[in-house]
Amino acid sequence: MQATSLVHYFLLVSLCIDFCQNETSAPLRRPRRRMRSRGLRRGNSAGHRSPRQPRTKLPAPVAVGPSIPLINIDDSVMGVFDSLIGVGGQESSYSVLPGKNGHCTANGMILYDKAVWSPKPCITCLCSKGEVICDTTMCHPLKCPQTMIPAGECCPVCSDTEINRRARSHIDCNN
Repeated sequence: MQATSLVHYFLLVSLCIDFCQNETSAPLRRPRRRMRSRGLRRGNSAGHRSPRQPRTKLPAPVAVGPSIPLINIDDSVMGVFDSLIGVGGQESSYSVLPGKNGHCTANGMILYDKAVWSPKPCITCLCSKGEVICDTTMCHPLKCPQTMIPAGECCPVCSDTEINRRARSHIDCNN
């Protein structure tokens, strides 16, 4: 009977020590108000950020191979960013919320685990287990002499004149 009481006492003391260490290491914070969706608002643009909001810079794009993020119909991420396997020790400038496993912050926003977003055109980021992983879109090489990048796109396409020329030559070959 005394052995079980001693074990319970030891567990209680170790739990209290862990709890006290977590309390002293966490800074005192005011509770946050929930943000409601209010549509598009002006203010807090790139030139007018709040002083509490840290400025973050995107990591330099690294082209290390094709990435294949697979997104299921229910928006769950099925794959991983395979192209970042070789990156190694490159750290993101995005921060992880202390004490919030699986949550990240980016540009002042709280992101939950498996959130996918695009901070810049041609860059896709993923919050995975508290880490922010960013990847640059890789484009397939084209076999046409003239290419162009359409507005809002990342990868070049064969120019319209080249596509029309190929279509005409294909029609001529079939007649």
